[in-house]
Amino acid sequence: MKRLVAITLIIVVTTIGVLILFGYQAFQTIVVKPKLLAVRECTITPQPLTLDADKPSTEGTQLSQFGYTITVPWIDKQKEYGTGNVTNVVFGGGQHVTLLDPEKYPDLLDEMNIYQHAQVTTEEQTKAKKLNRLFITMTHEEFYRRLLSAHPSGFSMFMSKREANQLKLFLVMKVDLLANYSALYSFTDGERRGFQLGNPQTDTRCEVLLFDSSNSPVHFWFSRESGSGTVTTQHNLDQIIKSFRWVRDKPNTKN
Repeated sequence: MKRLVAITLIIVVTTIGVLILFGYQAFQTIVVKPKLLAVRECTITPQPLTLDADKPSTEGTQLSQFGYTITVPWIDKQKEYGTGNVTNVVFGGGQHVTLLDPEKYPDLLDEMNIYQHAQVTTEEQTKAKKLNRLFITMTHEEFYRRLLSAHPSGFSMFMSKREANQLKLFLVMKVDLLANYSALYSFTDGERRGFQLGNPQTDTRCEVLLFDSSNSPVHFWFSRESGSGTVTTQHNLDQIIKSFRWVRDKPNTKN
């Protein structure tokens, strides 16, 4: 009887210890993971994309903004407008191109840094700092690679609480980021590396997130007016990506 009591006590103490050490991770694995596996955006991961081997076409319209240039296949430019860090170009066929300033336009990682230093309450600032510590050591490229590759299957009872919290936050951000896209691709072409969000044949908008040796994320968005056909073709997108060039000194490397 005493032996049974001792064994029972050991089991209880061990169970309590496991719950203390792995309670949060266990909850994420047992309760949260199945729910997130049912969310479409959480289960999309980058598929390898090989850019078309052809040289970039010189035909079309060259767009030069924010120290870089790309060539798009459309020639009937109708309108150009924007603010200090965003330029929108509209073409006659209903195509819209949006170019973002890589130095001034805050992306997700920048926004977290901005929020950390914003004039908010002490409690909000404390929360922001805790969240920011999960990503502060990452480069922008590493941040996006881990964000877009995050998958609910990564939850484990034996991961650290920090790792579980980081994965959960990545998945929350991923749901918002991929809400309007049906596909996700990754590509490498010489110094150019990055991601393509969206399928140009099925989605009304595609986004290209491009990195080079400067590690500064460059964003392009391509969209179309309702009823104006497809955004473009994958071949055209490949050519646009390959046409990217800096026309001034690269921006300072982002950490």
